Amino acid sequence: MTEPKASWDTAQETTVGHEQRLLASAVDGDRQALARLAVHPEGGALARRHRLGPALALRAAHLRWSDAPPPAVDTWREELRKAAVVHLALDDALGRITTALDRIAVLWAPIKGLDLAHRVDADGRRVYARAEERRTADLDLLVERSHFESARDALRADGWRALWTGPLAERYLQDEGYAWQATGPGGVLLELHWRLWGSVGDDVADRLLARAAPAADGSTGGGQRLDLADAWLLAATHLWLEPPPRAIGRFWDLSKIADAARAAGDEGFIERVVAAAREADLQAPAVLGGRVASALWQRPECRAIAARLMPTLRSAERRLIAHPRPEELPTRRLAWARLRSGRRTRQGWRVVWRRLWPHPGLVEIGTSERLPWTLRRIYAQWRVLRPPSPTRHAVEGAPD
Repeated sequence: MTEPKASWDTAQETTVGHEQRLLASAVDGDRQALARLAVHPEGGALARRHRLGPALALRAAHLRWSDAPPPAVDTWREELRKAAVVHLALDDALGRITTALDRIAVLWAPIKGLDLAHRVDADGRRVYARAEERRTADLDLLVERSHFESARDALRADGWRALWTGPLAERYLQDEGYAWQATGPGGVLLELHWRLWGSVGDDVADRLLARAAPAADGSTGGGQRLDLADAWLLAATHLWLEPPPRAIGRFWDLSKIADAARAAGDEGFIERVVAAAREADLQAPAVLGGRVASALWQRPECRAIAARLMPTLRSAERRLIAHPRPEELPTRRLAWARLRSGRRTRQGWRVVWRRLWPHPGLVEIGTSERLPWTLRRIYAQWRVLRPPSPTRHAVEGAPD
């Protein structure tokens, strides 16, 4: 796959830190980088923070140590064990969900982490060599909006229980939310989407499903797989909903999808990503994601996607490109730039109002019913206005 000619401002190349580059090289198979990271004083903590522990553990299995392995390697192995257990639970839950949804013949597809961890093409090629490499915390499914209620009823009948059941929480889900959250056997968390986050257009989810096709390996029964280009764009969009500093494991998704497209000889991959980003008004997330992924792993596809889309950015979005470390950009800055640029979003400028006055459903979800409503409202507003934290779920987005 060749990189198309496009302008690229070399004076504003994205930079990455030494530790991030070391991690990127290690998961990319550089044995020297892996050995250096293993003896790094923060090697274990870095891997955990950047969601790369399982992948590093698998690569470290080929290293030989004169004495006991460094402590970082033990941390990686523990992360791998945890990831393997989680994937077993998710696989079992997905099997039950597949049976329940196939029974009512709805159009659905796994998305985000679950999709990437298990994606196999018609020739048996995988995005991730082993599912455990891609840390995944929950099940994310996308269904047609006309089938949302029937899919939810089918899952309820199968034993899935909503995390939030109050009338205001249900109103929020219908008015402004994007996914029904529920728990199932073994405490597995499910997010059933019929649309995507408020920061993207209302029709994006429908377009993704319309381009999806049956899973090549039949692993999802009647479920579909997103087009590989749509999976790249979805990953590039979702990662900016995580508060900074962002784990480079999020950007590794973009590199791995590009690798899978190249291995499959998918000559139209770059063009389809560019077309999908322009169709969905998601140029800025795609450019920023492609630049960071390219800086970390030098994949020509990621660089080409960013280069092809850069001329389509508007002035407020272009100012984001000047940031030398875009992975540290606050989510609010990207959202604000897209709003000022007139990009299509489901919530539009209402998101500004919601920063000052959260939906009553979010008040109900996030506060104790034992408190007077006025105090619950004040507390909810404080939670929304306080600075974002990497350990706190954003109102938009959740672990995948």
